[in-house]
Amino acid sequence: MGDNKRETEIDAILKESRELHYKDLKEKERLEQERLEKEKFEQECLEKERLEQEQKAKQEEELQVKERIEQALREQQRVEEERLEKERQEIALKEKALREKARREKEQDEKEFKEYFGVSKERHKKAKEKPMEEIFSNKSKEPRLINQAPLDLDKPKTEPKPNVINEDKPQLEPTFDFAGQLGQDDVLSSYEKRFGKPEPVISDVSADSKVPIYVHDSDVNILNVKAGKFSQVVREEYKTYKKIKHVYITTDSKRNIPQEKEEIVTVDSEEKQPLAKSVLNGIFRMFANNGEEEEHVAKQNNYEKTVTLEDYEKPEDSRSVMNEIGSNIKKIFFRNTVLTILLLGSLIVNISHRSNLNADNMNSSSDAIIFCFINFALILVAMAICSMTVINGLSKLRKFKGNSDTSVAVLGVLAFFQSIISLFSPLPFYQTQLHLFGLLAIFAFFLNSLGKMFLVNRVRDNFKFLSSKGEKSAAKIYEKDDIARKMISGTTVENPIIVYQQRSGFFKNFLKISYAPDPSEELAAKIAPITATLSLVVGIVYGVINKDVFGAVSIAAVVAAVSVPAGSLLSVNASMRRLCKKTLTSGAMLTGFPSVKQFGAATAVMMDSRELYPKGSIILNNVKTFNSVRIEESMLAAAAIMKEAGNPMVMVFDDIIEKNKSLLPKVESVMYEDTLGLVGWIAGERVLIGTRNLLDSYGVEVPDSNLEKLNKKEGKQTVFLAHSGQLIAVFSVTYRANLYVVRECQRAEYNGLSLLVRTTDCNITGEQIAKDFGIFFRSVKVLPTGLGNACEEVMTQRTEEDKAYIVTKGKITSLLRVISGCVKMRSNTSIVIIIQLIAVIIGLLFVILIAFNSNISHLGDIELFGYMALWAFASLVAPMIQLP
Repeated sequence: MGDNKRETEIDAILKESRELHYKDLKEKERLEQERLEKEKFEQECLEKERLEQEQKAKQEEELQVKERIEQALREQQRVEEERLEKERQEIALKEKALREKARREKEQDEKEFKEYFGVSKERHKKAKEKPMEEIFSNKSKEPRLINQAPLDLDKPKTEPKPNVINEDKPQLEPTFDFAGQLGQDDVLSSYEKRFGKPEPVISDVSADSKVPIYVHDSDVNILNVKAGKFSQVVREEYKTYKKIKHVYITTDSKRNIPQEKEEIVTVDSEEKQPLAKSVLNGIFRMFANNGEEEEHVAKQNNYEKTVTLEDYEKPEDSRSVMNEIGSNIKKIFFRNTVLTILLLGSLIVNISHRSNLNADNMNSSSDAIIFCFINFALILVAMAICSMTVINGLSKLRKFKGNSDTSVAVLGVLAFFQSIISLFSPLPFYQTQLHLFGLLAIFAFFLNSLGKMFLVNRVRDNFKFLSSKGEKSAAKIYEKDDIARKMISGTTVENPIIVYQQRSGFFKNFLKISYAPDPSEELAAKIAPITATLSLVVGIVYGVINKDVFGAVSIAAVVAAVSVPAGSLLSVNASMRRLCKKTLTSGAMLTGFPSVKQFGAATAVMMDSRELYPKGSIILNNVKTFNSVRIEESMLAAAAIMKEAGNPMVMVFDDIIEKNKSLLPKVESVMYEDTLGLVGWIAGERVLIGTRNLLDSYGVEVPDSNLEKLNKKEGKQTVFLAHSGQLIAVFSVTYRANLYVVRECQRAEYNGLSLLVRTTDCNITGEQIAKDFGIFFRSVKVLPTGLGNACEEVMTQRTEEDKAYIVTKGKITSLLRVISGCVKMRSNTSIVIIIQLIAVIIGLLFVILIAFNSNISHLGDIELFGYMALWAFASLVAPMIQLP
């Protein structure tokens, strides 16, 4: 028992000992786990703190970089603002100098005038002597004198007898006065007032050089026939008088020469004309044909000439051309105003007639006569106001040809003839058994005139640009086909039609190109004779079959109405006008449709890299020097070489060049190695500007490429400068694309144009340009040195004169904008022509089908007006879907 109890106690003690040991192990394990968790937590906290510190350091570094960039941008902006302010001050000083110069010249002119004549110009202008009227024929441009007897200048001169002038009965016989005896007041009233400049002084005058004097038949104005150029003018006048058949030539000086007053156009005569006659003359001198020059009246030195301008041939013609364009605009504006009133009146009359027509008044002959007479009056006024349009359109039909006026003229004549016959039998027209189509003719005249209004407004705005001051360039197409094919090799285009711009002194053929026929005129010229003949044939066939003369005339007018491409002239010229306004705002002038025809098929545009990256696009971020001893000399050498080579980076050194123009060394030679850089020689020492590979090829030691890698990572370019075999400096440069250039480059790519770039900058590659400007890399090609030299050769030349197809102010954005517009305008014009052609075909089929298978009364004037208006609106809106 005792042993068992002992064993039990021992077991209890052992069990308790095991439990305590187990508890100790558990406690140790718990403590170890807690320690591990604590260490893990501490490590996590340390790692988190380290990451936060790294993030904070990175943010601080980014902030520093951003601050440096912003500081550089602010500095660049400040420099640019200072430059602009300096330019503004220089312009203000130049303007002040010009004004001062003009004032001094005016004072000198006044002084010389007073010294010569003894009176001031102001007093001279108030002189009461009436100047002799000089008229120039519009066709022959030969001078004639009115109120003046002819001189027989071919007869030998004899000593005249003294002649007493009777003021009550003025004589036409020539009188004589010796040189020096001519009164000063007479000179002022004749030669000076006629020519606006002092009479040339004749030094040695003898008795043999006697001066025959003209006596005016109304006022005694004495003119010296022996007055230099004026004597030749008088001789030409005499020859002109001998050629004119209706002038009665006689030796009796007391007989007057009969003259046709209608041929004389002077300021005084126009003012004295009755108002009705002036309006009527204005109506029948309307502008009718695109490209046809009209009479131009120019006021010079208190008298007026009538001159026919063939074209803009010299800068001195600018005032005359502008006056002529302004005159055309006034005439067409007047015509449009009258046609608008007539169109609204015709619509009101016809709609009121339709709405008020009922059984009670259908047989009212008086109402029928009034209705037909109103329509007759409206179409009569429209024909009168558009008489030149009618004459111009019908004159082409004699040779079975046409123009934009032919279809409109045929419709007008048929509608006018229909309105005449309606006066003899008004009831069928009043009862709508037949319809009057004067409304359609007036509407066609209105659309035709409105299209011409867009045309002359375009010409006016273009001429203001062309005649403005400043250097201008002409767009041209590269003519050497073999070189052009090499240039476009590797691009997305196939046809080598390459456009570039070249400076020019004068631009000719402006009016000829501006008024040249457009595609709508070409369409009208082809279909107008056919549709005119078809109108007559359908009318005759209908009249023979139905034995109805009134119906025959009506159906002929209907066929003529639906066969008029009424909206083509308006749509094409409105679209062209809109494009020209956009190109003018971008600094380019698109003259007319020959320009679109010339440049609308262009596939590429040639340019210099300095135009793609203008001033401000290249930023110098940092310069790391390796040889501070020759840094200034090397910088000047680098600037001189880049300037000589036309490198875009030279704009970075503009400040250095401006301050040290006299210190720039003379460049002996310079060569550009493709994708490597420039190699130049100055004072027998070689200067290298380019990539690491360029310096390696000439044995110049270059440090490691860490700086290049860092620049590349930050989107910068690296340029090395070496002088006399030693590395001088490394430039970190950023190329930033101009937003305006980006927009035009993308527009050009969208219209299928490729960019051919000539450069001497190794950092400007096709890939770099595509990246900077956001275009497809195959749409741009940097030309190799040989082709680049050919490009530079044509672009840097200057010509004395060029044809005024496309004129720019020399910016590449202007050229890209106008060429892109030409490409798009070419397709838009085709859309307009197709729409109008479809309208004519559908209209003809519809009208002929109804005429021979139904009642002609179904062809109402209001319905056909809606048909014409619908297609005119469609052709006007269609080109706006894709604006050029």
